[in-house]
Amino acid sequence: MAILRAEKIIVAGLGKVKDEFLKRIQKEALIHFESLKEFQPQAELKIKKLEEVEEAIRFLSSYESKKVFGTSLEPIKLDREALESGKDFNQEFRIVKEILSLKEEVSKIEEEKKQKRKALQEIKKWEFLDVSLKELDCLKSFSLILLSEEPAIISGIIEKSPLKNKPYFLHAQSLGKRSFSFFIIAKEDFREFSSYFREAKLNLISLPPLLTEYKNQTPKKIEETLLRNIEVLNKEKEKKIKKIKSFLPYKGSLIFLYEYFFNSFLREEKKSSFLETEKVFLAEGWVLSKDKEKLSVILERFKDIFFVIREPSKGELFPVKLQNKKLIRPFELIVNMYGAPHPLSLDPTFLLAPFLFMFVGICISDAGYGLVLALFSLLLLKKIKPLGLLRTLLQLIFYLGLSTFLVGFLLGGVFGVSFKVFQVLDPLKDTFKFLLFCFFLGFIQVLVGMLAKVYLEIKRKNYRALFVQLCWILLLIDLPLYFIKYKIAPLKYLGIASGLGILLFAQPHKNIFVRVVKGLYELYGISKYFSDVLSYSRLVALGLATGVIAMVVNILAGVAFKIPILGVFLGLGVLVLGHSFNIFINLLSGLIHSARLQFVEFFSKFFELGGRFFEPFSFKTKYAHLKE
Repeated sequence: MAILRAEKIIVAGLGKVKDEFLKRIQKEALIHFESLKEFQPQAELKIKKLEEVEEAIRFLSSYESKKVFGTSLEPIKLDREALESGKDFNQEFRIVKEILSLKEEVSKIEEEKKQKRKALQEIKKWEFLDVSLKELDCLKSFSLILLSEEPAIISGIIEKSPLKNKPYFLHAQSLGKRSFSFFIIAKEDFREFSSYFREAKLNLISLPPLLTEYKNQTPKKIEETLLRNIEVLNKEKEKKIKKIKSFLPYKGSLIFLYEYFFNSFLREEKKSSFLETEKVFLAEGWVLSKDKEKLSVILERFKDIFFVIREPSKGELFPVKLQNKKLIRPFELIVNMYGAPHPLSLDPTFLLAPFLFMFVGICISDAGYGLVLALFSLLLLKKIKPLGLLRTLLQLIFYLGLSTFLVGFLLGGVFGVSFKVFQVLDPLKDTFKFLLFCFFLGFIQVLVGMLAKVYLEIKRKNYRALFVQLCWILLLIDLPLYFIKYKIAPLKYLGIASGLGILLFAQPHKNIFVRVVKGLYELYGISKYFSDVLSYSRLVALGLATGVIAMVVNILAGVAFKIPILGVFLGLGVLVLGHSFNIFINLLSGLIHSARLQFVEFFSKFFELGGRFFEPFSFKTKYAHLKE
């Protein structure tokens, strides 16, 4: 519910304790370091080793059996102490080398199989040729020209040429839709005939290189040979894969190897951002005020380190750390998508959470869908025990599933079927009431955003802006009450007074004329507030769309069920696939449009960007998770 305050820390020490200092700070994750100089690239050898280990892990993982709810999806968990201390990795590096060698061998086999398959497709076109190249070479006195033309065309061209008196033999052969002609002539006439055929633009066919490679075999025999070769390659690949899978038990060790060297690389990278001389280093950063005592105790144990922790100077902006109770912490995900708030602003998570909770429920608006979302996310949380961002996302979906379940019962929809036991409002019959309710929620959220701005102005002691903001709130509350229902004099005068307050004090200018003109322009901005409220009509559109699509799915399934024999399976398939698609697409659109309402209509009233998130230097992992 708050932005935690951070204080500046400056650390100076002897170079000999720099490594030990960084290891301890990385383990404790207490300091957000500032870069004091440009990053210096690390040695290429270290990067190459990391890349090789990662390549081996990915290749090994591709042969790992994947199960939706199996142990293979459970993250490997590592101790911080283990990452800090390390061990002898000779065996792991040997395994990496063997895996990469096997990968190269498998790639070669795959490439060779690809070439064999390509050759197989090519030689199949020549199955009609029932002779080998060796047999054709036995024609010592004759030469063969192969053409993709009809014999009649070839004969007609020869009869009109100077070669018509030359002896030749012409034989036609068909293969599917293609026709081939074998043209046999005396060897001494080969050059003359082939040149003439080219000039006549006839299609001369060259024999495939495979016939030269397998000179003693006919195309049919070559095809059989290629198939045998592919079978041999498949068996060879199976052996390699079996050997690769034998390394699967070592995957955890390889992941530990990667994470250890990756964090070692991070320390080297961080060291390069410190200012240093031959014997001394200097580092700057931020520590959360609540952690400064703990950090002081840790640093005081280093005899060769001097440090100072102080309040931020005027104009210094400390990095932002959001702190919320466990119940609403998953909603920080939406705030993080928008950006870090200004350090002197406020954390909007606790204001956003109830509205996003309601809005997504209204967008999906089906109790059955909400139950599926809640149970599915809860199952994943319990079964695979995710950590980090995935855990936060699943927790958020669980809350949104509960919201959808509650809203769905109040609106009377369960998997597209009307359920009127707890129904308060039928969105299809009472659409206008549903629309007014969504406008009311939008109006309340806009007011909450404006009240948040009031809090910030009080905090900053900006009393002019505070007065104008209160005038706006009174005006926005007063106008609907006066024009819709209660046209009484006090409300009219309150509205006029609020309008005059905005007119005269919205812009601080000494010239009263300029102030009034700018105040009029500011007062014209009331249309923006009402357009913001109108934007909440998207909740109605999405809520109605979900119910209508669910009903259509049920109608299609009902038609499918009437089909004899297969109807049961088709109907069930339509229900499962149709409702699954509807759940997914409406969860996605509900989240996107509800977040859009927060970002545009709500945050615009008070949220101030300009901050950066507090990111302490700590252990980072890519394939594993750290134990809490």
